[in-house]
Amino acid sequence: MIFYYVLAVVLHEYGHYCVAKFLGYNMDGIVFSVFGGGINTDNNFKRRDELFISIAGPLVNLVLIIISICLWWIFPMTYVVLYDFVVCNLVVMLFNLIPIYPLDGGRIIVSLITKKFNRNKILKITKYMTRREQMKVIKRNGRAVDY
Repeated sequence: MIFYYVLAVVLHEYGHYCVAKFLGYNMDGIVFSVFGGGINTDNNFKRRDELFISIAGPLVNLVLIIISICLWWIFPMTYVVLYDFVVCNLVVMLFNLIPIYPLDGGRIIVSLITKKFNRNKILKITKYMTRREQMKVIKRNGRAVDY
């Protein structure tokens, strides 16, 4: 099952990478760590582009889920192999859509809100909210992740 999680994360990040490249940004590559992955770049994305880049990862996971489920219908024997792959993609997609920065959900919200408000102010607010949620996790679990 770990293989499927790694594959889901790699494909998810590759979705971000491909869309960023398509939009004309120079990308240094994809970086992976114990906590997941991310695009390594020095670019400041335009608001609209950041929205598309942020949506790309979860969209890749959704497409993989749909393709896998379609394969179940066509070839029922693939259920045994693809069930774990579907679960892993669903977990990666839903986790990344949590609306806290720097996850995709937080980036999507920031890019949508910055249409009407100052980006730096919105980033400060979302980072504060993320820290507040981390403190709740620390109280329950005893440790935090630094972004």
